[in-house]
Amino acid sequence: MALDERSDGPLLIDASHLTWRTLPVAAELKSMKDLAAFGALAAEACSRVRSAEHGVMRDNDFFMQRRGRRASR
Repeated sequence: MALDERSDGPLLIDASHLTWRTLPVAAELKSMKDLAAFGALAAEACSRVRSAEHGVMRDNDFFMQRRGRRASR
């Protein structure tokens, strides 16, 4: 989702494993009860894109460092 990299919430998970340069977080819905909260997150993400406020653009180094951390576990 096009949210700030530091966004936190019960539905949000780190999305760097997907290697999307501009989408740092994903939402994980576990029940129908999560839909309202997801709707608010989606509206915020859309607003950030429309207003050009969303400026996340991860470079290759970010993903290489992330891959290196997973390999060393």
